Amino acid sequence: MARKYELSEADREAHKRLRAHFQQWKHRREQAGMPASQEIAAELMGRTQGAISHYLRPSNPAPIGAEITLEFARLFQVHPGEIRPDLPYPEIREESASYAADIDDPRIKALIQYFKGLTTEQQDEVIRDIQETKQRNESLLKQLLSISKDTG
Repeated sequence: MARKYELSEADREAHKRLRAHFQQWKHRREQAGMPASQEIAAELMGRTQGAISHYLRPSNPAPIGAEITLEFARLFQVHPGEIRPDLPYPEIREESASYAADIDDPRIKALIQYFKGLTTEQQDEVIRDIQETKQRNESLLKQLLSISKDTG
């Protein structure tokens, strides 16, 4: 038998916002040709699909505390206050404002969505490739500057 949760009005409103953000997240991923489901969300969050469904189910959802709010906010790329405005998040407000400004760039949003759709191994490979390319470019720039000094 499922556990019955007593939810406050703030909890019920938070659940509505959480489900709405989840639907928006799914839509964005589907538009980008990426998989989108509770199972994918669970994998990206390091949780089980069952745990995710406890928060997203329309009847008798589990209470949404600060920790899970932060996890969902990271997944959805929103400030946690958009899910639970009634909880304090003083330690992340500045960082989140900067992050939110960065993700307003559609190229950055697309890159983040693409990256989140990769497996951990693929993400590691992308990071290695970027680091190697950066090192090669820096080396080439040093060589060019050296040649420029020698001929100038």
